[in-house]
Amino acid sequence: MPQKIGIAIVGCGLVADFHLAAISQLDNCQLVGVYDRSGPAADKRAKAHSCKAYASYEDLLSDSAVDAVAICTPSGLHAEQTLAAL
Repeated sequence: MPQKIGIAIVGCGLVADFHLAAISQLDNCQLVGVYDRSGPAADKRAKAHSCKAYASYEDLLSDSAVDAVAICTPSGLHAEQTLAAL
């Protein structure tokens, strides 16, 4: 059986709900973790979705379980966060 693609979410606001729902529908993917600059927001999402809450974006990016990142932060942050993920 092929290994599932590990997806992590950055930003745990309202738009993250849409990404979480979409990821849950993908047979070949799994949510491995979430990060938000508000630790409690990340902890809440992680608990609800049985995944890891990262303490920092750098921790998320350095986790070998993360194959892809869904950026759910305000649009002004997308470029910097995307370039870091690349």
